[in-house]
Amino acid sequence: MKSSLKLKILVPTVLVIVLISIVSVYLFNVGHKRSIERELTARGNALSYSLANAAEDGIVQENLDLLKKATYIINAEDVVLTQVYSSHWDAIDAFPFDRFRERPHEDALRHFKDKRSPMHVKFNSTYDFYRPIFFKTGEQTESVVIGFVRISLSASNMHQRLRTVVFTNIIVAFFMTLFAVLAISVLINKVILSRIARLHNRIDLFKKEIVPETPGDDQDDEIGRVLDEFRNMSIEVKNKKDMLAESKKRLSELFDRVEHSIFRTDTSGRIIEANKRFKAIFGNVSDICEIFTDPEHCVLRDLSDRIQHAEERAIGRNGKELTVLVSVYTNMDDAGNVKGFDGFLIDITEQKRLEDALRHTQKMEAVGTLAGGIAHDFNNIMQAILGYSSLIKNKFSVTDPVYSQLEIIERSAKRAAELTGQLLGFARGGKYVIEAVNLNELVDDTLTVFLRNISGGIYVRPVKGVNLRPVEADKMQLGQVIMQLCMNAADAMPSGGTLTVETFNFDGKPPLHSAVTGSYVAVKVSDTGMGMDRRIQQRIFEPFFTTKEIGKGTGMGLAMVYGVVKNHGGFIIVESEPNEGAVFTIYLPAA
Repeated sequence: MKSSLKLKILVPTVLVIVLISIVSVYLFNVGHKRSIERELTARGNALSYSLANAAEDGIVQENLDLLKKATYIINAEDVVLTQVYSSHWDAIDAFPFDRFRERPHEDALRHFKDKRSPMHVKFNSTYDFYRPIFFKTGEQTESVVIGFVRISLSASNMHQRLRTVVFTNIIVAFFMTLFAVLAISVLINKVILSRIARLHNRIDLFKKEIVPETPGDDQDDEIGRVLDEFRNMSIEVKNKKDMLAESKKRLSELFDRVEHSIFRTDTSGRIIEANKRFKAIFGNVSDICEIFTDPEHCVLRDLSDRIQHAEERAIGRNGKELTVLVSVYTNMDDAGNVKGFDGFLIDITEQKRLEDALRHTQKMEAVGTLAGGIAHDFNNIMQAILGYSSLIKNKFSVTDPVYSQLEIIERSAKRAAELTGQLLGFARGGKYVIEAVNLNELVDDTLTVFLRNISGGIYVRPVKGVNLRPVEADKMQLGQVIMQLCMNAADAMPSGGTLTVETFNFDGKPPLHSAVTGSYVAVKVSDTGMGMDRRIQQRIFEPFFTTKEIGKGTGMGLAMVYGVVKNHGGFIIVESEPNEGAVFTIYLPAA
């Protein structure tokens, strides 16, 4: 059971006060009793002296009625017994007479064997006073003891006086103790408890983060100084807490504002904390190893040093594969044991894509420059072969066997010249006949020719854009581009499928790193064929690269498409997955 501070202070204090009161009453009563006893002793001695003087005359005159002269003594209220003895302790007279033969007390007999001074013996109810009776025969002679007197005084009066004094003292002590307890209780409340309650109230306010504006206390003592110090401490703690909260808020804002994905894990890789960027990219994952494409070779499990940097493949919250740079730092406790890991990830997917695109562009430019130089010289050679073969052929008749051989040479040279033209189209090409071209009409014309040259099983679905803007282009070259894309789509669907050719207006930036924002007209050619993987996509626009069998393709078709589109200030984008078809989208600047 809990007891209050007031009881803890008041109870010992009351006990001390009561003890002091008891001791004081006891000492006062003892002193008063001694005073009454001294008073009674003095009276007994005085009466015994008077009785001895009266008895001296009677013994000398041999008057047996010794006590008649001491009537005022024997009639006193507190005198119980008066006796006169001879020098040999024989009773001579007594009052009351019925106690005539009562023997003196043994202490008196022993006392007066060698002493002549008066003495008294205390009993519960009486005090007996003994005194010798002296007689002096002359002035020069020594007095002799001729007898003894005994006076018994009643102690009842003394006891009554003592009882009255004790009762009075107890009553006075009780009320004084009660007053002292009340005064101390009030003093404790005022000086200690009320101020401690004020301190407790300030503690409650401090728990609610409220700092009192008023000073702690107006008294310069221990409790007052404690109140003042607590207030000062409260202000200091609140200021430090506010600073800590502000610092934590700024750190949290910085933590979430950083563009990199920051995380903290325990020793098993379980994520303890992650910033907004991390959650935006990877969602609410519980284990850091879950985000990597190969969790079995997680960077934490392969950590061999306190710091680890690595490039990893990761999976975003939308299932998209990402390329990330991972930096992991070991968290150590004071004993040198690993207690967790801190780290961050930098998404370099776009950077890698831009780097790959830049390398591809640089490669295509280098190949184009090389191909342009070769194609120019090769075209001159082919023109010479075509010219001289035509002149020689005119010198022979049609029936001559040499004539048919010259025709074979001429056809091969023309085919080589066409191939050279495609190579020049990839390398530098040029826009030979510039005019406003409506891509809807160009698609219709191209598909009409295309449908005549394909087998059944392929469904062609044209989707024409409304209010399609014209483009400034070489109509024949763009027709060849669309035809080449349609032919490639047909080759990708040997078992049949759907070929969709769609035109539409586009405002903005095409999804290519080198593209610029503007107004475009787009042509999208998509099929439901076998598709292609990323490795093939990176090389399809290279000259002479082909996935077809030997003798079924030169590898210049898409290279020509790339060159024509580029020479028209446009962009071409390919999207494909194995067994999911392919989509080629051409963006041309609107006129």
